Amino acid sequence: MKKLIALLTLLCLLLALPAWAETSETVEAEPAADPVVEPVADPMEDPAYRQEMALKAEGLFALIGGSAGETFTGIPGDTLAWTALSAYACTFAQDAQVFTVPQMGELYDALFAEGSFEDLDPSGSGSCFTQEGEEYVFGMADGDPAVRVLVNDTDTYTEDALYCDLSLYGLGHSDYPMYFYGSVTAVLVPDESAPFGATLAGWQPIELPAFPEAESNARLGDQAGNDYYAANAIDGDLKTCWAYRISQSEDPALTLLADEPQQVRGLVFTPGYAKNQQVFENNHRVATLSVTLGGETFSYELPDPEAEYFEGTYVLSFDGVYTADTVKIEVVDVHKGGKYDDVCISELYLF
Repeated sequence: MKKLIALLTLLCLLLALPAWAETSETVEAEPAADPVVEPVADPMEDPAYRQEMALKAEGLFALIGGSAGETFTGIPGDTLAWTALSAYACTFAQDAQVFTVPQMGELYDALFAEGSFEDLDPSGSGSCFTQEGEEYVFGMADGDPAVRVLVNDTDTYTEDALYCDLSLYGLGHSDYPMYFYGSVTAVLVPDESAPFGATLAGWQPIELPAFPEAESNARLGDQAGNDYYAANAIDGDLKTCWAYRISQSEDPALTLLADEPQQVRGLVFTPGYAKNQQVFENNHRVATLSVTLGGETFSYELPDPEAEYFEGTYVLSFDGVYTADTVKIEVVDVHKGGKYDDVCISELYLF
């Protein structure tokens, strides 16, 4: 009986041995399958990525904004580069008034995709630096109001660059857009190491759209040898104006006409009769304006300009790029003038 129990115990032990113990051969584990790598899509294909890049670069655009009329592809011209470097140096003005050549090179590389600081003419216009040996002393400059940026469009791009449609303006009294500098196409090259997330590789001014004709369904009659046709609003002369009398007009509107469809981004206009300050105060000024183009209508409520700024303009953005050959402008409400019942607009143009 004891022998039988011993045999059964031995049999159980043998059956419990792992399979690898039954052979002297080495069993190799099967190699793990390679992970599936999904192809990385071009980030430029993502509208949100492009918009984010443009918005992050607004500070960069603002540095160049004072040179809205300049142009370059690849390497910037001396004037534009020095203007941008001077504006950028204001960021560091409290910490450093003197910059070494390597530091100037770092400033340049933070802004531009091509070229180098060493290639710039030290005496180039637009500079707020004075060269003293191997150092550049920065002096704060009295300048125009700070440049603001409107990103109109980011739909044009390549794998390596984003073409941003921008409009540039400055603030006036009441912090309202009043100074229009121009519209440009700015070429951005993505660079995550750059302060603005990208560097600039091109800058091309955009011509104003051509709307050579203006007509209206209401106007003030001729007085003292002066007329008040709609064409006066686009003649480039602040001493003329389009005008109509509120009590004698129903749904008055001025319409701008183009010979062929134009790309438009906004409107710049003088909200009153800018012949002189007294005339400006005596007549009504625009308080609410409606603009219709391309099936869209935009409405703007405007502050009443201080009389001393009677020659000033307002900059109204359409928040995008629209194609139109007809633009209708309607005055919805006014700031009351001190003497006359007439609504006046001296000048306007589209951008």
